[in-house]
Formats: sequence, C-alpha cells, structure tokens
Amino acid sequence: MDTENTIRAVGADRCTGCAACANICPAGAINMKYDEEGFVFPIIDTKKCVNCGKCLQICPAVSFSFSNDSEPSCYAVWAADKVRKVSSSGGIFTVLATYFLKKGGIVFGAEWSPDYRTVRHTYITKISELDRLRRSKYLQSEIGTSYNDCKRFLNEGKTVLFTGTPCQIAGLTNFLEKHYDNLYTIDIVCHSVPSRKAYLAYVADREKEASSHMTSINFRDKKKYGWRPSILMTFENGKTYTNKIGSCTFYRGFIRGIINRKSCASCKFASIPRPGDLTLADFWGIQKYNADYDDCQGTSCLLVNNDRFNSIFKKIKFRLFENVPLQFAKDNNGQLVYPLKSHPGRQYFFDSLDNIGYDAAIRKTWSEYNPPAKPTVPKFEYDFGIVGWWYGTNYGSSFTYYALHSILQDMGYRVLMIDQPLPYPDAPSAPRETISRKFAKKHYTISDRYPFKELRTLNRKCKAFILGSDQIFNSQCICGEEPFYLLDFVADDKKKIAFATSFGHSKLLMPQNERQLFSYRLSRFNYLSVRELDGVDCCRTLGLKATFCLDPVFLCDNKHYLELAAQSDKTETGYILMYILDVSPDIRRLVLFLQSALKKKVLVILDGQSNYTENFRTLDLPDNIANIQAIEDWHYYFANADMIVTDSFHGTCLAIIHRKNFFTLINKRRGVARLNTLRQVLGIDDRIFSTPQKLIENDIIYQNIDYGQIVTKLENEKQHSLLWLKTALTTDTPSPADSAARIQAHQSSRNKKMSNRSFLYIVADVFFPIGTKRREKLKKFLGIK
Repeated sequence: MDTENTIRAVGADRCTGCAACANICPAGAINMKYDEEGFVFPIIDTKKCVNCGKCLQICPAVSFSFSNDSEPSCYAVWAADKVRKVSSSGGIFTVLATYFLKKGGIVFGAEWSPDYRTVRHTYITKISELDRLRRSKYLQSEIGTSYNDCKRFLNEGKTVLFTGTPCQIAGLTNFLEKHYDNLYTIDIVCHSVPSRKAYLAYVADREKEASSHMTSINFRDKKKYGWRPSILMTFENGKTYTNKIGSCTFYRGFIRGIINRKSCASCKFASIPRPGDLTLADFWGIQKYNADYDDCQGTSCLLVNNDRFNSIFKKIKFRLFENVPLQFAKDNNGQLVYPLKSHPGRQYFFDSLDNIGYDAAIRKTWSEYNPPAKPTVPKFEYDFGIVGWWYGTNYGSSFTYYALHSILQDMGYRVLMIDQPLPYPDAPSAPRETISRKFAKKHYTISDRYPFKELRTLNRKCKAFILGSDQIFNSQCICGEEPFYLLDFVADDKKKIAFATSFGHSKLLMPQNERQLFSYRLSRFNYLSVRELDGVDCCRTLGLKATFCLDPVFLCDNKHYLELAAQSDKTETGYILMYILDVSPDIRRLVLFLQSALKKKVLVILDGQSNYTENFRTLDLPDNIANIQAIEDWHYYFANADMIVTDSFHGTCLAIIHRKNFFTLINKRRGVARLNTLRQVLGIDDRIFSTPQKLIENDIIYQNIDYGQIVTKLENEKQHSLLWLKTALTTDTPSPADSAARIQAHQSSRNKKMSNRSFLYIVADVFFPIGTKRREKLKKFLGIK
C-alpha cells in the first residue's frame, strides 16, 4: 500500500476526524477508532485497501474550496420563548429544523448515546424526535455512516438539512463531490472538540463524588445559570451536580485548550468565509451592541453565507431578527476569526491523566504551566486617580464619571476618585450631601480633601492621573481652580491623561493673555483627547495636538446602566421622558403638546443644579415632574421611557445608548459644539431641533428612529476611542524634562509662532492696507500686542 496516496499522509496535527474518508472508501477499508488521547482517527485495513487514493482526494484538511460570501450578513435572532427555554441559545436550529420536518425533509445533527458516554451523528424525520438534536454537546460526534445516508436521501429527491461542525460540513461537501439543490447545510461555530477520554475521566470523578452512576448531562441548563455555559449532571441515586464555566474543571480544560484535539489549534474553518449555507453561534456580548437583544434567555448569532435560505426566511417568524455589523460578531467570538491555540501544558495533562484522574491532572497542569504570581505589594495603592466633576449636581456629569470609573474597573484597574480641594487649610472637610455625593459613596473609593498645597500627597497614592470628560477645558467653568483641574499638583514623572475633555464651545473663549499659561498646562499631559471635533481645532490654536474621542458614556458596558436602573424603586412605564436643563415657556407648551398629540403621560426631569427652583416655577406643571431621589432613578426613567426629549448632551447620549426614539433641543446656553459633533459623527440631524416650536411643527414625532446606520457609525468610533484609551493607559510614560526646561521649550515654540504671526501681520498691512479698527482686530486675532 502506498501510504502517500492514502489518508495516512494526513498527520494527527491536521486530521479533523470528520470521517469523510471512511464514508467514501469503496472497499470499506477505513474505520474510525479512538487513539490513546481519546480522539477519533481513520485506521486503514491494509488487506482491504485498493490504494485508489479516494480518501486523500476528498479530505477537507488537504483541500477545500470556499465559495461562500466573505462578508456575510449577520443577525441577532430569538425564537419564541418556549423554544429558547429548551435550547442552548436563541433556538434558531429548532425553528429551521421544524420547518424542514414539516415539509417532509430529513434533519441531521448530533445526539447523545443513551448512556451519555458518546455523541454521534444521526438523522430524524419527525418533530417529536427533535429534542435529541437540541443543545450543545461538548464532544466530537461520531459521523458513522451519516454522509452516505445523506447522499442516499438526496438521490431519492428528499430535502435534507445537515448540521455539524465546520469540518464536518466541509467533509460532507467534499464527500458528495457535486452540488445538490435539495441539500441545506448549517455549520456550528466550534470552540474546538474535547477529548472523549478526558470527558469520561471527568464523569468518573463526578460519579465518585456522588457515589452513583451518571444518568444524564446538560452543558447548557438555563434554569440555574441562565444563558451561559454551565453543567448539570444527574445520577441514579437522585443526586445532581451543577457548576458554571468559571469554576468547572471540565470547562477549564476545554476553554483553555488543554483537552482539545491537536488539529483544532490550526483549524482553517475557524474563519470567514464559512463552509455552510448558514452559520450558527451564541451571540456573546450582544448586550454591548444593544441591551434589548439580551434578556438572559439566549440570543443566536446567524451568518447568512449565501442566498439559499432567503426564501425560507420569508416564511418563518422569529421573535427577534435584527441585523448586526459582522465586525461586532467577530470582535465577540474569536472562532469566527482564528482558532483556539493549544495550551502549552496539553501534553503534560494527557501524560498525567491515566495516573491521577481528570481533576487532579487539570489542577496539576494549571499549576505547572500557569503558576500563581508571587504576591507583591504594589508600589502605588491606586493605578489611576480621576479628577473631574464626578461630584457635580448635574446628572450628566455624574453619568460620564461613573462611565469612566466603570470602564477602568472593568479593565482591572484600581481607581481613586480625587475629591475637590479645600478652599483654605482649615475649611470644613465634609462637603454638602448631594444626590451625586450619595451616589459616589456607594460606587467609588474617594480621596480625602486636601488644601491645594497638600494635593501633591496624592502622587504617593496614585501611579497616574486621568482628567475626565465634561467642560473642564472651558476657562469660564474652572475659573480660579485651574491648578487643580489641569493637574498642576501632579508630578512631572507621573502619566497624565486627558480623556474626552471639553472646551464646551467651538472656539477658545479665553483672553489672549491667558492662553500661553493654559497652553503650557495642557502641554504637560502625556495623552490629550477631546470630546468635540472643534476641540481638536482649539488645541491646535494653542499649539497642541489632540485626538477626538467619544464621551466615556458610549464606551461603558451598558449592563452597568441597566444595573443602576434596576436598583431604583420607580415603577412607571408607558411614558414620554423630557430631561430639561433650562425651562422656558416654550418647553411648557411642548410638554402639553406631546401629551395631547401622543396620548401619553410626559414625565419631566429637571436637572439637579442650582436653577432647579426657577425651572420648577417656570414649568408650572407639578404633576409632570419626576421625583428624582437618587441617580439610579435618573437611569430608570431613561431605560424605561417610550420616547425621550431633551436639551442635554448627556441626555441625548443615554437615549442613543438605550436605542430610544429621541429628539434633542439645542441649548445654546450650555454650548452647541458637542451636539454638532454628534451630528457629524452619527448622522442624527433629523433628531435635533433649534426650538421647541420647530419640533411641535414637525410630523417626525410620529416616526421611529432607524438605528441601523447610527449603530454602525457609533461602533466604529467606539473602537477608535477605546483603542486610544487603552494605548494611553498601557503605554509607558515618556521621560519628561524638568519643569524649567519644559517651560523654556514651550515658550520658545510659542515665541516662534508669535514671530510668524507678526510677519503675517506686516505682510497683511503692507500689501492689503487696512483701517485702524481692522488692524486692531487682526492684532487681536494673531495674539500680537
């Protein structure tokens, strides 16, 4: 026998165990057998082999032609709740399989053996048999004769739906050697296939604990843990065993690549284009795209790889079927992009398994190849100190700092919120107990309050400092407190980051004689980003380079906002929310109009700043005022509103985050630049109105917003902003010059620019004679005295 002409030429590191070779062999010379690690491989009976080479020719590990779309459409999908309840994720397999079975078709999939020791491929013809194929089974299924059975049904003219791992779908495709119009395929996104030997050893450990024989296993029992990988085992003596992914030794071996097949680490099917007509997966992370798409009962990710299912989808109803950018699915499911690599201790595990059992082998492997880090005392108590208006009575300020704090904590950083300095050394240290302060005490670690001269003490507590968002670069807002808010107290050798900070206006409002010192202060920041596109120009005017980044509220995981809303004791539903910073008679008219036109109660949140009483009196609609007792209430009203109308930037942001139908009223008093940036970046011009009257006169209040393009644009900007932030957080700080040298270098740069401006003034005056008033205006513009 010429081994180079048979499947033996495919090594163990390439063979997927798909069994196409065993099904195609005309002499019946190939059988699939388990090796010493517990994976199936083809074994050739040399006495039967006729050396035809057919097995090697159709092996998908050797060759496979990808013909599907490289940019398939992607959807988040729910079946009916009763279907999802008994499914691994969103229940789409059940819906599709039911459709084919009702049409007299055949459905292929994987089922457990009666003793739950093996998974095998089979086919069903009745809906009553469907439950056998449901739910995840974290073992490689034995294909058996399924490819031959499928071919027989196809040749009989029957319609077949074949589901399997990508390598199995590729194996079937190559085995058939031609296209069948009556064959429909679905590949399941696969994390790798674990060893059956390892699985049986794991079961043996659990049986020893229970002193009983296992009678069933479910890797996706939603009753206790909801939609997430878990495990439920039942035993003959009535005992049960449950565990979740984070603490289960089987999952540790599987997810970390310790117990998986060698070839899975280089799988060419863990990418796009896919081999199946459709691809199914769990849509992990979908709540980050739209919280409404995750109710903890399971959401399927569906990739439509060609047009073969188009007519079928028109005949099927799903509870949820929403388009999602493909890139989002890739970002949250690595197996759509690249395969899971083998753990470095894989061989060590299999060498230990026979001697000490599954649990001990996993723990020993983990200990040897993932030793715990030696405990060290951190040089600094906190990774980052955050400076900003987190204590402000404006709900938006509280919102943006909660978002920044949550982002950093989710990244694993230790965060200290820097409190406002004392106005003088002996001033009372206890600030007024506002709603924002109460909220902060619940969620943050807060520094002591120091007189400004003692703020340098914080350099010994924090490794680096971040200036947060909101209008802290607006000189009118921080007048007299610049040394604190611009981080003058932070040592030169400390990293200083300004993240999505704002000037508040499209142009610099500060006088010319203040700009040089302001520019110098900003030049001390190692990383400088601004919230508005105009802010980049403002920094350029100061001789500085800045990057545009989204407000932190867009980057924070939406689960944090939903958790806050859930902590409120409010219960209202079916209302229109108006969050208003500045009330006018026109706002009052708008409240009454919306209530009448849309037949819904309008609840008005007045901001918590000092003009609350004046706003309350001007509105003169006490029954419409929402009673805000806590920041959590503010989040509840946004999360549960049917529509949102606001004159607030952060109100607009939260409406977009919750995907609400919204309208924004321009508030010139608070600054228009930030809204203009949202307009440009997200394309929401039709949702922004110059006056309440303009909104009253527009029929758009009866139209729902289409978030398709908005979400796509927002995701792109989020990726850019998160990348900038992660770079700023993790990159080593450049070694700064000492303060005197920095001042001198900065002044030299400024003087050079001033010299250039003087030259421009002379040229303008000589070649374009101008009057006295214009001459003075030009001098002022160029910063020339």
